[in-house]
Amino acid sequence: MIAKLIVHDVDRSGPRRRMLRALAEFEIGGVKTLLGFHRALLEHPCFIEGTTCRGLVESELLAERAEQLSHKTTVAPGSDGKAREARHPRRGGRPPGGS
Repeated sequence: MIAKLIVHDVDRSGPRRRMLRALAEFEIGGVKTLLGFHRALLEHPCFIEGTTCRGLVESELLAERAEQLSHKTTVAPGSDGKAREARHPRRGGRPPGGS
């Protein structure tokens, strides 16, 4: 496990929106992640409605949507070939844990 994301709010729709935003802002480089899968699942109508999503996880439709939403490369190399430092706008331009 690389990271764990936990969100909360007062109702069902609030945490879902927060999770979608947080997943869209994640920056993970060098490994394939399941960010696209989780985004696709959270956007699916049966999840939004709170109904049982039988067969959804195994469906080709969800897999295709997950692929569309997946980050190809989240930390791209700079012009000198070295990895760029990830920037986080809420932490003074520094990545979490950065100085």
